[in-house]
Amino acid sequence: MIFMNIIDNAIALIQHNKTEEALEILSSEAKKADEQEQLDIAQIYIELGLIDRAEVLLTKIIGNNPSQSEAKIMLAEIYTDEQKEDKAISLLNEISEADPYYLQSLLQLADVYQVQGLNEVALTKLLEAKNIEPNEPLIDLALGELTFSLGDYQRASIYFQKLINDLDFSDDKNVISKLAESYALTGEFERSLQYYEQLDSDHPEVVFRYGFVAYQLERYELAVSIWEKLKEKELEYSSLYPYLTDAYEQTGQIELAFQTIEEGIQVDSLNKELYLIAAKLALKLNDLKKAINYAQQSIALDNEYEDAISFLLEAYKQDGDHSAIIDLLTKQVDVTVLNGLFEWELAKILVEEEMFDQALKHYRNAYNKLKYDSEFLKEYGYFLMEEGRKDEAITVLRSYIQLEPADFSVAEYLQRIIEDDDLTIL
Repeated sequence: MIFMNIIDNAIALIQHNKTEEALEILSSEAKKADEQEQLDIAQIYIELGLIDRAEVLLTKIIGNNPSQSEAKIMLAEIYTDEQKEDKAISLLNEISEADPYYLQSLLQLADVYQVQGLNEVALTKLLEAKNIEPNEPLIDLALGELTFSLGDYQRASIYFQKLINDLDFSDDKNVISKLAESYALTGEFERSLQYYEQLDSDHPEVVFRYGFVAYQLERYELAVSIWEKLKEKELEYSSLYPYLTDAYEQTGQIELAFQTIEEGIQVDSLNKELYLIAAKLALKLNDLKKAINYAQQSIALDNEYEDAISFLLEAYKQDGDHSAIIDLLTKQVDVTVLNGLFEWELAKILVEEEMFDQALKHYRNAYNKLKYDSEFLKEYGYFLMEEGRKDEAITVLRSYIQLEPADFSVAEYLQRIIEDDDLTIL
């Protein structure tokens, strides 16, 4: 009782900004206090942020009584905060299984191992704790958080679901959010949506994921209503725009989709995918000029972006603009580093423009990448024959027949070439 009066007096002095006087009282009392009283003083030091004093006092307690587990728990927590994880682990491992503080030591060890990035070791400690106290919600929470961070969403959902059934956690927004996300990440979108609907959260990430789950379930109108509210509050949330755009498109609102993706470009002007989406929507709205313009901007950001190049190529074809195709594939992009199909497309256009020498160059480049594309080999073989390159044509058409042995017309044509070649030699 006398001790408590002294402690209360010290706390009162602190509350009246007489900290130095209070600390003198605590320091004096710590020298003559018993072990439990010293632990109480150490806790006061910790609460006051006087970690050095707490550390000295706890070290003294453990020195006097090496089996004092409560002091080890407290000191290990200080070591962890000071990034002295090895010291913390050493202390905690001194606590035996028979000790009342063993469970607490396991939980703290799990925390320390997580800090060190040793998540699998942390999981082992938590599972051991779970075995000791199978119905302790805080252990389920720790296991849920850890398995979630490890990407084991199936197990995480089990722990979070158990927590939801506990009165202390049934309304915990963090737990509900993690449960909803765990179900979403394992493809259980219906169950995920059920929990997102309970959240009523304003957090942008949570709201976005809520909309995404509705989107995955093809409930596009619901996704639109969720994401529209998010856009009102978080205009700069760039990840939202491609999905909201597609949701509008899925509900037949093409013009609104196009308007939305243009807004997204204003938010994230260096996102090549947004420009390509805008190009495709412009084409759906029969605005070929805008479609081409947006595709060009996409390629300007990444001249190896094959989806945008393919789109622009088809747009130019639709417009009948061969010169634009040649310019695209010879000046705007380095066609040699792309899929061989682009070299092939360029070769075909050059043939149409009667630029046969250049066409041959690009057919040969394409051949290095399309040796197993039967359609290409057939076309290339015939081109070589037309250019009087019979030996090359025979080699290419033989490769074609190996891939398409049932094409008897080409087989017969090849046979005639070979026979004519033999007659010429004779």
